[in-house]
Amino acid sequence: ISSRFLSGGPDTLGAFVTATQSVLTLLAGRSALTKAGQDSIKRALTRLNIPKYLWEEVSCGIAFSLLLVSVTFRLSLPEIAIFYKNLGDRYTFDNDTPQLSVAISSYKRALLLNPDYVEPHYKLGVVYEKIQDNEKAIAQYKIAVQDDFDSAYNNLGRMYILNKKYYQASSLLLTGLILNENDEVRYYLLKNLGWARLKQNRYAEAKRHLQDAINLDNKKAPAYCLLAQVLEEAGDNNTAIIMNNWRYCLGYSSRYNIDEDKWIDQARQRLETGLTKQLPNKK
Repeated sequence: ISSRFLSGGPDTLGAFVTATQSVLTLLAGRSALTKAGQDSIKRALTRLNIPKYLWEEVSCGIAFSLLLVSVTFRLSLPEIAIFYKNLGDRYTFDNDTPQLSVAISSYKRALLLNPDYVEPHYKLGVVYEKIQDNEKAIAQYKIAVQDDFDSAYNNLGRMYILNKKYYQASSLLLTGLILNENDEVRYYLLKNLGWARLKQNRYAEAKRHLQDAINLDNKKAPAYCLLAQVLEEAGDNNTAIIMNNWRYCLGYSSRYNIDEDKWIDQARQRLETGLTKQLPNKK
């Protein structure tokens, strides 16, 4: 157990747990295996005025208690793993200045304590995306998808779109829609599915998915940005609707989002020049 806590680097809880386990192991081993340990128990029992005929039973009780504490401690590892996952979340999302390297260590420690815990794999993928280590992000998302962690389908699908693997992306996103009932996650699944279909030149499907996304949340930019591109590439003649989507795209976009930042420039250029000029580098 100690190695699981210390492998991600020392911290207060890890040091405490390691010290506690070491003390318990020392007590149990010394009491059971050494003459000095047995003599110490006898002296303690004498001071407590416990009759000699009960010493064997009391010694067994002490050994059993130490064993019980050790087993209980091992059974608590999944709960401690949740603590480290939550700690990683705080370092990733809650702080004004995220500490992503500490977040990575926290998520890794959670996985060492409970290898069957899927969510830290997904969260590691999110952090690796933030630091633009896409290969590691994809690897973590794949593990999460294998265990049907629903949000991972969306994130891995988006990574495949960026890598121009549109058919793999579409398959993942469709599966994610089947698994997920959360409106916010479904918005992004539909948005990304619309994006993939746009890249496959399947404009009718792309339009339907993007409109479904807008119906779920009409205050987010991505579906508007993509729908404007779909309508243009499909040769839609309703200029007013296309320009309206570009306006919403620009109005709701954030420079802090890597996808939206690209679309902001497209939207601004479209609104300045109209639909008479081809947009460069459409993505």
